[in-house]
Amino acid sequence: MKDMSHQPVIEIAIASDSNYLVPTTVLLKSLFENNSHAALSVNLLYLLSRTAEKDLRFWETYTVDHGHQFRKIPVSDEQLAAYPELRHSKSTYLRLLLPDLLPPSISKILYLDADIIVSGDLLDLYQTAISGYYAAAVKDTINIYAPDNPMIQLHLNNLGIHPPLSYFGAGVMLMNIAKMREDHIVAGYFSFALAHPELIRWSDQDIVNAVLKGRVYDLPPVYNFNYQVEPDIVRQLWTREEIYAARHHPVIIHYIGSVKPWHYCSFHPKTRLWRRYLKLTPFKDFRPQDKSPGKLWQKIWWLIGRKIDRNIPLSVKKKWGTLLPSPVKKAFKKTIGK
Repeated sequence: MKDMSHQPVIEIAIASDSNYLVPTTVLLKSLFENNSHAALSVNLLYLLSRTAEKDLRFWETYTVDHGHQFRKIPVSDEQLAAYPELRHSKSTYLRLLLPDLLPPSISKILYLDADIIVSGDLLDLYQTAISGYYAAAVKDTINIYAPDNPMIQLHLNNLGIHPPLSYFGAGVMLMNIAKMREDHIVAGYFSFALAHPELIRWSDQDIVNAVLKGRVYDLPPVYNFNYQVEPDIVRQLWTREEIYAARHHPVIIHYIGSVKPWHYCSFHPKTRLWRRYLKLTPFKDFRPQDKSPGKLWQKIWWLIGRKIDRNIPLSVKKKWGTLLPSPVKKAFKKTIGK
């Protein structure tokens, strides 16, 4: 192991299981490649019932062999038994438990979803001053869609998120663990989930937004940018310089959506970059298991449809929408996976 005794320590938390063996390894490789200057401490949250011991040993060895620390944080089904069932499995609750599961010595941690790669230096992000906040995160573009979408607006209202407050993406969060412990935030998460299961539409992300609202520091989009959103929408959230940096020099790339870069039909503009890091891992020979001759045309249509969808302003699409017959609009939305 290389000597990291004089390097800044960056605490990283990742929630995963054996189903995400390859994506989590790609995330780790990208993290190590772009942060060789830092001493990284990887804290892996996992459900005992969904994670094989051999996969844990692999991740630990892989991390240590790259010169960094690895900490296993197991969670049993019994620990989550009191939480209500939601649309996703209970593993979605794992990140909510971080303040109670981490060692007392950890006061700050950067949480990353497993469908992410790190393509830049994390030190500036990790050193962001958040002493007066529970967390730091990037605004979600849903805030801009809400005024023209009664269902989304009602959802945000039900969560207590009204302007100037913003809904944020929880896939990348710099957490002030010390303050969360001090204010018993984990208990707050549980209370909200138990009292308002009918309000939870986007799983634990809704819980985090409802409980932390008003105490989250806004990060620039280089740390969690949605590449599938129309240009006129992103311009309402960030400056041209911030958008350019997010598109061309991102620090963290989050593969938002149901189709991931390890799927054959991935249409994300940064899919090739994910696969480039894949080639640097022991899984370099991995091939999408959902590949089939019949999916070739689906992939072509998705690629065309998504390219149109993310490059044409929403205002223009609204005008087209008034001219196109309903069956045509429905067919296009199905093509792009909406």
